[in-house]
Amino acid sequence: MARTTAVNSTITTSSLACSVPAGTASGDVMVALISRPSSGATVSTPSGWSILSGFPVQNTNGTTFCGFYKVAASEPASYTFAGSTGKWCIAMATYRGVDNGTPIHASAAAIDTTSRAAHASPSVTTTVADCWILTGYCDRGTSSASTWATPSGLTSRSGSLVTTGTSNNSLATFDTNADEPTGSYSYSATASAAQNNASMCTVALAPASAVPAPPVPAAVLLQAASRAALR
Repeated sequence: MARTTAVNSTITTSSLACSVPAGTASGDVMVALISRPSSGATVSTPSGWSILSGFPVQNTNGTTFCGFYKVAASEPASYTFAGSTGKWCIAMATYRGVDNGTPIHASAAAIDTTSRAAHASPSVTTTVADCWILTGYCDRGTSSASTWATPSGLTSRSGSLVTTGTSNNSLATFDTNADEPTGSYSYSATASAAQNNASMCTVALAPASAVPAPPVPAAVLLQAASRAALR
């Protein structure tokens, strides 16, 4: 199960609140991806959250991409993310059935400084079955940032977020909407405009550990073996 909320700013500000997805329950895992339209932008880690491995990444051509995760407990209605003054795009998603001890099986983020519309997320390799894979993409435009087409095989979660005015940034998030077998995963998303400042990520969420079957008492095993010998 996945639920998502998303928000973007229309003015420059040093913080922005994003609602916790409706229905989030204790034990769910929340992932927040944040796009900023500056290579020098900062985002502070909110209390109780952890930084996703590989983040943040800063494209010298003009974007900063940050990622955080948290195992849900008793959650507030929203979280406020703070940092340097500027514009923000935030997408927060909640996932159920994720391992609470080590929720992130693999995570990677990268930049693309080549001017093009199609940008591939960095590859991650899973070594356990049934991970959910999520991806995120952002860029910046002088007068208009990009909207993003949904990559083949993925489901859109946040839609395309785009700030307004000059020096706009974008953000779009997607996931597999299903458990996936072990393997390597990377997805290409196509933006509405060719930019040289895109940043991308791929995250694999570890499945909740299966509860092992209780051991069978030795006496029961011996009894079953005796019955089999009598047949």
